[in-house]
Amino acid sequence: MKKIFSRLILLGTLLPSILLAQVNPIGIDTTTGQQKVANTVTLSTSSTANVVISESDQTINGEKTFATQNGIKLPTTAPNETNGVGLSSGILSAHDGTAARTYTTLETAQNFTANKSFHSGVDALFYSDTGSTLKAAIFGDGARAIVPLTDPGMVNNCGFSVSGSTFTIAGDDGTALSATNPCQVSVRSNTAGRTVSVNFTANVTATFGSSSDTDGNLFGITDADWGSSMPMFLGVLYNGTTPYFTISRLPFTYSGAAAADLCQKGDTDCDAQTDVMILTTGLTLASFVNLPITPVGWFGATYATSGGAWTFTVGTRNGFNSDFDKEEFTMPSGQNGAASGKYLLNNGGTAPVFTNNNLTYSLDNSGKVTFAISMDTDGGTDGSGAVDVLVAMPYASVASTNYRATGAFFLQNPTYTQQGIAGFVTGASDTGIDFSRNSSATATSAVSNGDFTNGARSILGSIIYRAVK
Repeated sequence: MKKIFSRLILLGTLLPSILLAQVNPIGIDTTTGQQKVANTVTLSTSSTANVVISESDQTINGEKTFATQNGIKLPTTAPNETNGVGLSSGILSAHDGTAARTYTTLETAQNFTANKSFHSGVDALFYSDTGSTLKAAIFGDGARAIVPLTDPGMVNNCGFSVSGSTFTIAGDDGTALSATNPCQVSVRSNTAGRTVSVNFTANVTATFGSSSDTDGNLFGITDADWGSSMPMFLGVLYNGTTPYFTISRLPFTYSGAAAADLCQKGDTDCDAQTDVMILTTGLTLASFVNLPITPVGWFGATYATSGGAWTFTVGTRNGFNSDFDKEEFTMPSGQNGAASGKYLLNNGGTAPVFTNNNLTYSLDNSGKVTFAISMDTDGGTDGSGAVDVLVAMPYASVASTNYRATGAFFLQNPTYTQQGIAGFVTGASDTGIDFSRNSSATATSAVSNGDFTNGARSILGSIIYRAVK
């Protein structure tokens, strides 16, 4: 009984090292280290040993030699049958039923014939390189996607905001722009007839207020307070290489014919209505004339003569949209040539004052302005001088000899009351609305400041004119 027990103990000690010995006709040539057909396969109890499958002279699926990769032995030649696998120079290949393909070409060679599900909010990201430059994406939270854009003015992942005295363009959720979080804009190319999709991969900022990126530039207004909000337009200028955001008082589609029509952050010479500021520094402006600008958005702005300072605002209706054409803006007094505290130009005489003044304007994408005027009741100062009445306008007209803007008005003063009086603007850069009345059955005459003497007075009507060519 003792002998049997001793033999059982000995067997239990040796069993892990001899387990499954001589089970299989495959093994390793211990002299050369090559894999050869043998009568046995040895499975070691060592935790670091490789499990080996090998062959020698005969052909198995046309493969002759094997290589090691992370402890697994694979053929070192390309597979020649469906579902075969090979490893050559560290590159894995597989046979897809048509040909042997590396894992890279295998990916591109496959067609998806069934739905692919992405779980747990994962994103589908598409890069132009090995993971640094994002070109397209579908985000798993369902909030947005970055896809190729086609129509000029379309944007993806772009938003702007104001904090303190800084205007910032960033991602649509406020996240900083980068190569993996770009603001994407479809713009008109500098090559005629083409559209290109451009990416902004860093935030774009501009400061406002006194001693800022934008102070000292009038953009076509009088250097007097403009306290009611006006639309300021955001565009993208593209020179074929680099896109730049721009700001201007009108939705321009070109940068102008001369360097004087342009400025950049920190400049103080964007004083004309047609001027455009490029939101960067260090440019040679002469290289950026006659380039396409794609309007993409708008925000609010006011101006204070103290410090020549602009204030930018972003409200719920502002953004990367064209909703400004649904808004009505208020024309302030003392602007665009009007006498201080008035809405009319003195024009070499004295402009009358009205008690009630309601002058509003709207603007469409083509640059047409609808200007509505409602002024009535004697406000104290009487008009004087045999000079034309001129009502100041929110934008100068680009009317010419081939284009006259007219509107119908009701005028009342102590001298006459007439309906259907023509208001008009002619000539380039007109800043005031003239009026013409029927002085007799066969004659017309201009309405003058001197017609508005002490007593009842009114100017009521509207006019449509073009501010952008």
